Amino acid sequence: GLDAEPKGSLLLVDEPGRPTYGSGEIDVSGGTFEAYGQDLRIERGRLVFSGPIDLPRVDLRAYRQARDGVVAGLEARGPLDAPEITLWSEPPMSQADQLSYILLGRPIDSVGQSEGDSDLVAKAASALGLKGGNLLAERLGARFGLEEARLETDGGLEEASLVLGKYLTPRLYVAYGVGLFEAVNTMRLRYVLSTKWTLEATTGIHSGADLLYTIERGRGAKRRVPAVQEVEEPKGPSGDDGTEGREAQEDPPPR
Repeated sequence: GLDAEPKGSLLLVDEPGRPTYGSGEIDVSGGTFEAYGQDLRIERGRLVFSGPIDLPRVDLRAYRQARDGVVAGLEARGPLDAPEITLWSEPPMSQADQLSYILLGRPIDSVGQSEGDSDLVAKAASALGLKGGNLLAERLGARFGLEEARLETDGGLEEASLVLGKYLTPRLYVAYGVGLFEAVNTMRLRYVLSTKWTLEATTGIHSGADLLYTIERGRGAKRRVPAVQEVEEPKGPSGDDGTEGREAQEDPPPR
């Protein structure tokens, strides 16, 4: 949102049966602009009206100065409800560091592995929005040696979560999800039983476990499905056609 003391002039045209139109320019320099969950100081800003009063165009440059002297901010241009935003910083740095400075006031490489930092990163990712949040998550994943670091929004934005995952052993994979908008945490365990069989368990609001069977199709393409839906009941030691039974004997699920 925008918080400023406007200056300038605006001509309004209000005709019956038509939207109210505006013509003019309002200066909002010196105020604050909320972006990514932070209030940024507006260095230069103006709202330009040349149509419906609720659809002005914005042109502003806002920033945040960190304790180490780094200045990071953004420029927003275009319709007020959906401006095009670009990041900038002094001195120049990667976009991930620019985002981190805007959100956390420090570079992304300084983010620690403590529980407090993890919570802060989760809140920062929620404020970033999906595109920026995934960028920050990927950098964090690379820093901490994680195989998975992303924002998951399968159930909609309100159910978005930051998912971090890592192989603890070559067969055991663990992923932990932190709810960004709701206090919901999930854990997913995946254990490779054999080349075709995988056990996957999830805990959280919806808990359960699945035994998955990998089917190879075409040139190495694989598809995992619940085993009970895809694997036919064996018809004997070798099967009627001598195919399915042999495969079950060669690679059965461990007991």
